[in-house]
Amino acid sequence: MLDSLATLGDLITRTDFLAGLLAGAVGVGVLFAVSRAQSGTQWWGGIFALAALVIINTVIGRRVGVSSGLFVLGAGGWLIRTDTDPKTRPFGWLLVLVGAFVIGWRGGLYDIDWLPFVAPIAVVIAGMALATWSRALPHNLLGPMMAITAFGIWVTVPETEHARVLLGVAIPLVVATLSPVGARLSTAGAFALGGILVWVVAVGGDARPASIVGGWASLGMMAIFPFTRTNATDLIEKRPVLVLGTHAGFVLIASRVIGLWESAVIASLAVLFVSVVAFLIVGWLAERSSAAFANRQGPE
Repeated sequence: MLDSLATLGDLITRTDFLAGLLAGAVGVGVLFAVSRAQSGTQWWGGIFALAALVIINTVIGRRVGVSSGLFVLGAGGWLIRTDTDPKTRPFGWLLVLVGAFVIGWRGGLYDIDWLPFVAPIAVVIAGMALATWSRALPHNLLGPMMAITAFGIWVTVPETEHARVLLGVAIPLVVATLSPVGARLSTAGAFALGGILVWVVAVGGDARPASIVGGWASLGMMAIFPFTRTNATDLIEKRPVLVLGTHAGFVLIASRVIGLWESAVIASLAVLFVSVVAFLIVGWLAERSSAAFANRQGPE
């Protein structure tokens, strides 16, 4: 208990964390101002990624490769959004792949042999999962869920410098997806956000490979719900506390159990198993929630 308090006390004195808090607060202000003129602004993911990137480049050190990769990812995501010309989407996907490989190969991820190959795959998967939220799922819980994810990343990676920035940015932006701001996640922001999350975990976890797996898995239910869209929508709208609790439980297992192991292979198998269990639990919870809601409505 005392060690945990000391760790938290150390966190709130760190310049990178405090700078992240400030950047996140500025982001909330920008989103609030935009929301006054434009209902349902879709800048949330882009603001999040940009705020974290600016602080990392300013306080920790310039990352030209990462900055370039995130820009290309965002451009690719913008071209594959649902309201764009279908003819441009193949080029958008090409940009997404290029951006992902820039993150993997120009992001300084050289200490683990497999990381430059696996990180681009993780970027694409994370971006696709988050992009589904931008198209098909309610956005109001994204802020709180992302803060839980950022906390999970911080407590699992051995080198926490970049993770502290991510957590600092995430804390103020919790409120941005809630009323009255009601910010949303665009496809462009989804891929940029997926890129920064994957890279922060990778650069902070190279001293313990399993922590990279646990950190990536801390996306938790944000990566599980997109595969159960109908059930997830009902559950998010009707049982928000249950959704946050399930997400927090997944992140806890990923970060404080799986992420503390040594073998990345065993950690990956464990994440796969937990993900399948979580997928089944979501389906069961959604059915229970729908049944309970129907019973309250009564016969027509």
